[in-house]
Amino acid sequence: MTTKTTVADLLARLEELNNTVVGPDDEQLSLLPLEILAGEYPHEAIEDYADNHHESLENVADWEDAFRESYIGEQSAAEYAEELAESCGDLENLPNWLRYRIDWKGVGRDMLLGGDVWESDRGFLFRG
Repeated sequence: MTTKTTVADLLARLEELNNTVVGPDDEQLSLLPLEILAGEYPHEAIEDYADNHHESLENVADWEDAFRESYIGEQSAAEYAEELAESCGDLENLPNWLRYRIDWKGVGRDMLLGGDVWESDRGFLFRG
């Protein structure tokens, strides 16, 4: 009989590991995927994502992949919108007089309202 692991279970395990000092020979070094995420991403970002994705986990690796694909970082929607436009090469063809008049705060707000991205209460940005 297999038991389903929930996000809450994994977060509790992360909290337990954060409060535990482990040595190089300790069994606790066999980490679950989300425990590995905690080494790469802010713990608070994982918690915020989990708070917005309450579903039970059949496959922890799928949840980990979804987090990695969704997580943008600690930046504003405006910063992300400008970065995204630059990475697509869309800004290269615009004359400077037009490029520097783009309201990136407005574009970021539209991305938030349109569901393209969402921002956690602690300021982490995720793809929608």
